[in-house]
Amino acid sequence: MPTTRAQEKAAVSGEGSKEKEPRVQSETNIKSTKPSDDAPPPKKRQRKVEDTSEGIGEKSSTSTSNAKLKKLIEAHGQLPLEMYGLPDPLVPTPRNMLANLFHAMLTSARISHGIAAKSVKTLLDNNYHELHTLKQSSWEERCDVLTEGGYAHYRERTSTQLGDLARLISDKYDGDLNSLPEKHGETTQGVRRGLEEVNGIGKVGSNVFIDTAQAYWTFLAPFLDERSLESVKKMGLAKGDDIVKELWQGVGEDPLRFARLANAVTYMTSRLEEFDAGSFWASESNSRVGCLARNSVGFKQFIQALYFNWDILGSVASSLQKYNRTITQSEAVHQLLQPGTLRSSVPRRIRLLTQPLFVCRKMSSATPKKEWLVLVPDYPECLEKRLGARSDHLSNTKPKVGSSVLFGGATLKEQVKEGDQGPPKMDGSLLLLACDTEEEVWEMLRSDPYVKAGVWDVEKAKIWPFKTAFRVAA
Repeated sequence: MPTTRAQEKAAVSGEGSKEKEPRVQSETNIKSTKPSDDAPPPKKRQRKVEDTSEGIGEKSSTSTSNAKLKKLIEAHGQLPLEMYGLPDPLVPTPRNMLANLFHAMLTSARISHGIAAKSVKTLLDNNYHELHTLKQSSWEERCDVLTEGGYAHYRERTSTQLGDLARLISDKYDGDLNSLPEKHGETTQGVRRGLEEVNGIGKVGSNVFIDTAQAYWTFLAPFLDERSLESVKKMGLAKGDDIVKELWQGVGEDPLRFARLANAVTYMTSRLEEFDAGSFWASESNSRVGCLARNSVGFKQFIQALYFNWDILGSVASSLQKYNRTITQSEAVHQLLQPGTLRSSVPRRIRLLTQPLFVCRKMSSATPKKEWLVLVPDYPECLEKRLGARSDHLSNTKPKVGSSVLFGGATLKEQVKEGDQGPPKMDGSLLLLACDTEEEVWEMLRSDPYVKAGVWDVEKAKIWPFKTAFRVAA
């Protein structure tokens, strides 16, 4: 078993023990976790990762001076097992560490994060993180479970990998993945060597696992992969030469909080990459994809249309100051909050649009629902149909706005001017929806009057999960 800092402190103070039950946060509150049938009792006492924070991942208000860092951890600092709703998610039990490996294996594949997460949840709901259950399952049964979670594209390969994983953990690690550091060394390199033996875990999967595992195996902290380091720079979370050290000190040198930060940065990295919609526009228009619409008024109108029932605070404008050269003249920022119309040109690369909005606290929303960014192209030559159905579309929208189901939209078309060499033009809509599931998004789209009138080519719609980092409840 790897040694945690909490265990080292307990040993020095005389509190060390050979008990096999995991210790929870309070010294007087001991909970036992039943190991799986194939896993022997752990060789050392398993301690719950201590979270003495004031809120998610926060130790004290004075330990972190970086407000962005604090807000990012609060917004997206949940560890995977907390999101999946497992009991005692911070205890390094054999079943929890196996569940963390499931998460790394499935989310590192070339598939949407939502489908991967749903598939992991389905595996856990079927108790596959109990090694005995996983070993007893057949290849076909594992395929069925993965299909149920939506992992159909990779189900055969992943089913085989899960079977290999069960045999590896049982034969080499005595049924407990916590033995991996003992065999390969309590270092990041040692853990990587052990993970290389897992069929289905590559470099990305290894990074995903270590991001979370540093909360349980604290010798791994502080760990942040190269991709996340680049995102940290873009989001302005650290400015020094030694970014990892700066962030480590920013979280009070707490392995749990650093794991929360690493997971939050990974979340934001995936969001920034998902919003690069260039491939969508290129495939639909077969034309060069521009970075930003040169018309600053279009940028302003897009922001207002997309967020028309939110308060757009002054911090949005101030955060965009550094992007003036990319947009237009500085006056564009000051014009951002002025009234506009819904119909105009907008930026075609969503990543460049949303990045400024990610890195500041600027909007309020009372909705607890998940948010989705939706791009819906129109059928060709259907302007008259759009104008004819617009009244019904808006009437259908208004009650949903009041109930926080639909946040807003913008039309993605500008009248083409003679000699215009700007970004490709395209009829369509961009929506920001608040729905619990992606299926609910599709249902909402298909019931819209624009679909019934033959305006939206809804089968070509593209949907991305969307959540700003620092939104606070109204």
